[in-house]
Amino acid sequence: MIASLQSEVPATLEVTLERACNLQCEHCVYGPERSSRLISEKRGLPEILLNVIRQLPRENDPPFFRRPVLIHGGRILRAWHLDILERVRELRPDIDISLIDNGTYVAYLDELARLGFRFNWLDLSVDGLEEAHNRQRDPQGRLHGAWSPWNVVMNGFKHARQVVVPYESGGTVSALMTLTRLNFGDIGGLVDFVFENKLADEMHYCPMSPERSENFAIELDDEEFGHAWSELVRVFQRYGSERVFFKLFQLEDLKKLERTVGSRALWGALTDESVKTFVEGNVIFEVEGVVVSFFPVSIWPHEAFFVDADGVNRVAHAQKFTLEQLRRGTGEKAAYTIAALTSREDYPVAYQRAAHHWWERFGAARYMSELEYFAGLRERAGE
Repeated sequence: MIASLQSEVPATLEVTLERACNLQCEHCVYGPERSSRLISEKRGLPEILLNVIRQLPRENDPPFFRRPVLIHGGRILRAWHLDILERVRELRPDIDISLIDNGTYVAYLDELARLGFRFNWLDLSVDGLEEAHNRQRDPQGRLHGAWSPWNVVMNGFKHARQVVVPYESGGTVSALMTLTRLNFGDIGGLVDFVFENKLADEMHYCPMSPERSENFAIELDDEEFGHAWSELVRVFQRYGSERVFFKLFQLEDLKKLERTVGSRALWGALTDESVKTFVEGNVIFEVEGVVVSFFPVSIWPHEAFFVDADGVNRVAHAQKFTLEQLRRGTGEKAAYTIAALTSREDYPVAYQRAAHHWWERFGAARYMSELEYFAGLRERAGE
């Protein structure tokens, strides 16, 4: 497994360019943190990123044969990021650039227009209708009027087409809903609102993957997951799988799905070769009319190569620690740091190092848990 994992050099680079945020959402993997700009500049983050970008596989390169991708993973867009993104576009015109945002990107509309810069994908996080969205994204109720999380993201949708490649050329505006016990009742209402008002091309749902104590308090329990699933079934019936997507990022959610639909139904869906597919490590299957993408965390490295705001290659979920905690590198936190990168890094070698690090410290144990679960599922399904 490790040899296979190390050979699959990903064409996707995910970077956290800013550790601070205007919000502190209850579901977020990040905790409160000050701006990371100074340390990013001190470490030479732009040159580190451009060096990796230069080496990303091209569309005709194995194993994935897809266009390279840069994901601006957060936490929010800042003015100094625009120069980096423009340099990326100049260096690799073939790259797709994605922004995950909460609507605050509109502060830079004029500068984006001046540069003539457009994203290939703009993913706007909207966690329910107005009340639920504001509750989940501003739990202290500090923001009001035009600055409420709901009004900010609605303004983001309003201007989205101005900053995204035309739809006819592959540009996509997506609405992302992270499901928690605060908002699962809005699943159907939100997608109706989004599509009826032509706010986005696609609607994406995923249950929250809890990492911090604040997250666990709002995680869906089995009953809530069941209600959410019933609503998802209706949503897929209404809009189909071309516009609506449901993703699972942790094994615990697959277990909840089994307890909701039954062992036989889930096992049947996972073994139905006429429907089941594999796309870059995620398993896509259909059950009760809902198309589900499951990302086994054991093989996380080939999903994307992750560079943190200080120019360090880290593993999944490292964001739950502050940069200061990670840079001290003591205790369990040390395992989340792979290596500080340089502007001369050999990307395939760096990726192989990352895959080995993940497998030794996290992946192998997760893989055994997944194998054990699927063996048990098969037995429970009577196969």
